[in-house]
Amino acid sequence: MPAQPHHPAEPAADQPPAHPVAAAGQSVESGEIRLQSIEAAIAFLQHDVDSLSQSILSCLRRLQEFDDRFTRIEHELITFQQQPERRDPAAEKPPHY
Repeated sequence: MPAQPHHPAEPAADQPPAHPVAAAGQSVESGEIRLQSIEAAIAFLQHDVDSLSQSILSCLRRLQEFDDRFTRIEHELITFQQQPERRDPAAEKPPHY
């Protein structure tokens, strides 16, 4: 079957459209959609970053509280170990009772 001649009003499959303005309009529209998609993704990522930052700050505050408590308990333990043992012989019962 012989190849049919190409009609000049229709672009060939491997050639750009005949009207550059239409092609530019399409690319601008798709570019705007792509830009909006990127901006939305950035907004979601920024929200996630802010949320993670708040979580990290909360964990750091709790860690500081635990560190303060540990230091206080450690100090009390050292103080307790350094005190001599005080016994009241009158309050102690003999071992045979």
